[in-house]
Amino acid sequence: MAQTDNMIPTKVGSRIRQGRLKKDLQITELAKAVGISFTAMSYIERNIHAPSLPTLKKLSTLLDLPISYLGCFENLPERTLGEQIRKARVYNGMTIRGLAVCFCVDAKTITNWENDRHKPSCIKMKEINQYLSILQSNSLST
Repeated sequence: MAQTDNMIPTKVGSRIRQGRLKKDLQITELAKAVGISFTAMSYIERNIHAPSLPTLKKLSTLLDLPISYLGCFENLPERTLGEQIRKARVYNGMTIRGLAVCFCVDAKTITNWENDRHKPSCIKMKEINQYLSILQSNSLST
């Protein structure tokens, strides 16, 4: 089924390819700017491999598109606190380690929160609630 220009692609690679074409960039130019090989970029665009968060963050900057849009993060569930923390983290383009630094905890703590194995303390919940506000304010206007 062919996609028309006004349809929003539903896969990461398709959104990246669409963004690249709107910027009139060759795949080799984008790959070089991101710091990955042509082959890796090709695999990403063909949805064979998913880009890492750092790569997705670079692509977001280069293509002037929100990382949440490029990563199709609107499809991530947010039923539990852990799912909300994970979704907000990737909306911000942060790794688990990066978020751990922000909250002054170790990476294992973030993993436990995201997997709903442990709940954050009351003190950390204040910070987390501010952090989660990105989920309410984020829009996919591209």
